[in-house]
Amino acid sequence: MMILNFSEYLLKQGLNIDKDKNVIDYIDKNRNKAIRYYIMGKVGTGKTLLAKQICFWRKKLFVKITPDNLGKITTDDIYSWYENVDVIIFDDLGAEMLSEREKAGNILLTISRYLENSDKGLIITTNLNSDDLREYYSDRIFDRIIGQLKILKLNQPSYRKQNMEVIK
Repeated sequence: MMILNFSEYLLKQGLNIDKDKNVIDYIDKNRNKAIRYYIMGKVGTGKTLLAKQICFWRKKLFVKITPDNLGKITTDDIYSWYENVDVIIFDDLGAEMLSEREKAGNILLTISRYLENSDKGLIITTNLNSDDLREYYSDRIFDRIIGQLKILKLNQPSYRKQNMEVIK
C-alpha cells in the first residue's frame, strides 16, 4: 500500500494548497514527530480544515475545543481526553467571549503542563498572531504555548469569499 505524502493526500481530498506549499511540506517532513502546531491566518483560510486533515492523514483520534463549548470543559475532561485521544484541537482561539478568556487561558495552561511530559498532540487554530496571543492571554501562557508548538501561517484567500456572489 502506497503511503501518500501530505501534499498528495490533500490533493486527493480536492484541497488547493498552492499558496501554503511551505507549510504543507513542513508538516510532511515532520510526519513522525508529535503533532504540535499553532496554525494562524486570516478568517476563512482553512485553518480548522487543515488541523482536521493533519489528524486524518496521520490516523490520529482527536477532540475539538471551540469557543462554544469552553464553559463546559473541566480539567478532568482534558486529562480524560488525553487518555483516549491523540490530539486536542483548540479551534478558533481568541474568538471566545471576553468573559470566557480566563477560562481559555486556564485550559491552555492545563494542556501545556500535560504536554511537557507527553507525546500527545495539540493544534491551536487562530486569527491571533503571536503578539495578539501574548496580549490576550499573558506572557506566561504565551511562553508555554509558543515554546511547545511550531507556528504555521496560512496565506490562502478566504474560501468563503471565493463563493461570494454579488447580484446587482
